Amino acid sequence: MDFKLSLIQKLLECHGNNHTDNWDEFRFGKETKLNSSRFFPKISCMLNRKGYTNFVQSRQLLYYTDSILRDFWKYLKYTYDLLDDEESKKTYVEVIAYKILDYKKVKLSTNNCQRLELIDKVKIYRNKKKSLKSNFKNENLYLFKFHYNEHIISFYTRSPLNTFFLRQYHLDRTVIPEKDDVVIDCGACWGDTPLEFGSIIGENGYVYAFEFIPRNIEIIKINLDLNKNISGRIKIVKNAVWSKSNKNVYFIDQGPGSTVKFEKFDGYQGICKSLSIDDLVEKENISKVDFIKMDIEGAEPEALIGALKTIKRFRPKLAISIYHNLSDYSQITPWLDNLNLGYKFFIRHYTIHSEETVLYAISKE
Repeated sequence: MDFKLSLIQKLLECHGNNHTDNWDEFRFGKETKLNSSRFFPKISCMLNRKGYTNFVQSRQLLYYTDSILRDFWKYLKYTYDLLDDEESKKTYVEVIAYKILDYKKVKLSTNNCQRLELIDKVKIYRNKKKSLKSNFKNENLYLFKFHYNEHIISFYTRSPLNTFFLRQYHLDRTVIPEKDDVVIDCGACWGDTPLEFGSIIGENGYVYAFEFIPRNIEIIKINLDLNKNISGRIKIVKNAVWSKSNKNVYFIDQGPGSTVKFEKFDGYQGICKSLSIDDLVEKENISKVDFIKMDIEGAEPEALIGALKTIKRFRPKLAISIYHNLSDYSQITPWLDNLNLGYKFFIRHYTIHSEETVLYAISKE
């Protein structure tokens, strides 16, 4: 089915909903009236009116959706047509519909009984008596301990659900880190993903983990010390990954919610240098790159530009977060496709809200 038709159909199906069980309190705190229509309030207000016929609803939906998506339509359709399986196409339509209508109207397929059961299972591994103060909303990170890939993993985090139990940066058995792989992890945060990748790649594999926020690095080091059987195959790269190297990056240290800019601003707490993936490969004399993961708060397009030589040379498997900006949903996939490297593309989503949509790519040539 055509992308525009699929999206409008999804919006029509959902506009009459008023979900009461579709709010992620763990992520966003208590639900309030102010949380409603956080993304595109005009269309949500329009849909709350009564008395529209289906015909008028369809026209109004198309009008308001056009006003939101504007020039994105072309590239959204381009991305949709490139997706290699029906699950990817369905997920793509769902998450964009969610972006438009929000949580009261659209319940994603991820909001299901299996997810609730898994959340309960994960809680079993939490040690409530051991915690660290994070730099994210001053929250505590608790110590989790569990078996994973023939290892006992111990580390401090908010929850290992997405990284270890939903395996957010794996696509089934297709786009995955494997034994002996060299992995570049852009956005290591508290060390969840470097540890997950490190537990898979074995003694001959290696993980280069980009992270430049000071408190994040402190917590990564604590977590690596708790996993000495894995930590020797992980190197922290204390730079901001970008398209060009040696640019000054100014920041406020707030964990995953850190403020980051390329110009000085009031209240900034620190400064670091940027580093491109291509320059990292040259600097470290890396002979192969098998897997690249990115979750870097909207910097993914620039980081990919800075990895162009590496991608062309090695054709690594890719797991790229695309949920930070609407332009990422529409432009990252076409950019990769235009490299003519034989990549196939897939999309999966890992929360009940708008975050954690991942684009996977694997070259078959």
